Amino acid sequence: MSEQTVLILGLGGIGRVVAAKLHALGARVVGTSRRDVTVPGVSEVVSPDRLVEVAPAVDAVVNTLPGTEATRHLLDKRFFDALRPGATLVNVGRGNVVDEAALIEALDSGQVASPRWTSSRRSRCPPPARSGTMTRCW
Repeated sequence: MSEQTVLILGLGGIGRVVAAKLHALGARVVGTSRRDVTVPGVSEVVSPDRLVEVAPAVDAVVNTLPGTEATRHLLDKRFFDALRPGATLVNVGRGNVVDEAALIEALDSGQVASPRWTSSRRSRCPPPARSGTMTRCW
């Protein structure tokens, strides 16, 4: 993880634990929060409306957000297009934060290399839009 930049979406209880562990492994951690907070191990806290702005600088994204109307499809086509090619997405938050159609397109293009999925609307990886698309989803 050394020399990697990881964006953590949500700095609640889970996000703070993830941040501490990634920081201990040498990662530079950027987090999102709607409030002005200081979190140990997080070098920069940005508001969610700056996601597209910070996306090009990150190697991986960890979603820990709840599923609310405000977070629905926060990770959309604009966000995925702004990521570095080959970025990793880890979803431990609610699946509706991720626009599944945009994720599948990002996988097909190589923009997202390898998502790790622990929840979605159906509590599993998103369904493939085309044959073989989600074979890289864990």
